[in-house]
Amino acid sequence: MKSFIIAIILLLVVVATLITTDLFLANSTDRNSRDLQEVYDAVEREDWDAATELIHKAHENWDEDNFLYSILIDHLELDNIELRYLPATEFIEQHVKGDSLAECSNIIFLMNHLHDKTTFCLENIL
Repeated sequence: MKSFIIAIILLLVVVATLITTDLFLANSTDRNSRDLQEVYDAVEREDWDAATELIHKAHENWDEDNFLYSILIDHLELDNIELRYLPATEFIEQHVKGDSLAECSNIIFLMNHLHDKTTFCLENIL
């Protein structure tokens, strides 16, 4: 009976960890996506000063979360996002609208993909 209780406690700890991790990833990727959507909107309005400030803020927020992501997620996914920030920032600083919008869209897509890939579901298990 004692080993059964220990097994149940361990199972509950694992489930609680999975739920907490999923909530963290959902909240942080949603926040990062919203930050990047603000950048995208500023670029569409051609408000380059706001877009430059917002892309730097979004990258800082990404860097804050990146440490915890690196514990939980495949580094290749994280590197793909990180490598998109540099051209996005450069295009925005050079006022290149089309490329800025494309890079922001790419980062938003990768951010959403990051959460979808890590969600605990049957599709990701199989």
